[in-house]
Amino acid sequence: MIRLYCECGAKLKTRPENAGRRIRCPKCGKITRVRPIDVELGEAASPRAASRPSPARPEGLSGDLALDAGSSDALETRGSPPLSPSGGSDAPPAVELLVFADDPPPPPPLPRVEFTPEAAAEEALRGRRRRSAADVIEQPVRGFWADAGLSFAYPFMPVGNTTTFMIVAIMSAAREVLVFAPCLGLIGQLCIFGWLAAFFMNVVAETCSGKDDMPGIVMAGGVWDDIIRPALRFVAVTLVCMLPAGLLMATLLVKRLPPGPMLAFVVGAVGLGLFLWPMVMLLFSLDEAHQLLRLDLIAATLVRSFFPYLAIFLMLGVIAVLSSVTSLSFVMAKFLSSGAKAFDLGSNIALRVALDLVSTYFSVVSMRMIGLYYRHFKQRFAFRLE
Repeated sequence: MIRLYCECGAKLKTRPENAGRRIRCPKCGKITRVRPIDVELGEAASPRAASRPSPARPEGLSGDLALDAGSSDALETRGSPPLSPSGGSDAPPAVELLVFADDPPPPPPLPRVEFTPEAAAEEALRGRRRRSAADVIEQPVRGFWADAGLSFAYPFMPVGNTTTFMIVAIMSAAREVLVFAPCLGLIGQLCIFGWLAAFFMNVVAETCSGKDDMPGIVMAGGVWDDIIRPALRFVAVTLVCMLPAGLLMATLLVKRLPPGPMLAFVVGAVGLGLFLWPMVMLLFSLDEAHQLLRLDLIAATLVRSFFPYLAIFLMLGVIAVLSSVTSLSFVMAKFLSSGAKAFDLGSNIALRVALDLVSTYFSVVSMRMIGLYYRHFKQRFAFRLE
């Protein structure tokens, strides 16, 4: 309640939604504007009230009721109405609310929000593990082809990306050293793979949201959210894409059908899976894999954005070819320079680290390309991701 005092000394109370409006004092008739001052019951909202002497408290009464009953200008009480001199109970006169043309409109009621600690924890968990497209608040400042060309410099521009990429490259190269370790090396490789999977998917999500900076490399969600779950999602992308080809191959083996015609269908299914890989990776990176159940919407999206999607697919193919050629060049150069000793233990580790560095670089560029597809052509999607 908002409490204030009239100049005649009468105590007035009204509801908070009447803040800024005018009321009439029922004692003297003077019009007073309600000031939006919230005070606790029993405390005055006026300096004058602090200097007023406290009235005598009648015997047999206690608390605010006694205070209001002993005050001749009490107009409202928290509990029962004040006692009249005759001992009866008279209701206090109601405060008259006046409406003037220059009065500000009453503020809208605040929505009631129930946010339990469990809901807050769940929302924080989703925020850590889900880079949803609801974060897309920045419009692209460059054209698609300009952004696509700059993707090859993305691991090094801006400067902060260089540091992040170096850390990622070192972590990825550590897997090649762990190959020669015993059983614990396999566990370390799996942990690094899950961490890299989370990083690659976050590159897609950050690009979708309009950012040019690489995602952070902190682990805030624990082993499950930052290692195991991203690894499963990353593997699931390939499994989903190759599912039609796998089913056809299983049918071919179980039914013992002639391999001629069925083999053509298997090859076609593999090609379809490779073509859909960027879209599936995009949905898994944004934690929207359930959209794959709406094949009609996926097909409509690909039709609406066929040429941009085809361009992305072809650029990813070029990246794969460049990665393969670069890796093969490393192998040939090492073999020609070292001859038969090219593949001893030390040379083998150095070569594997070099090839892993190339693979990591082109993987980051590929994830950047997939994010650019959504950033520039999201208006053509048949379903909403934000």
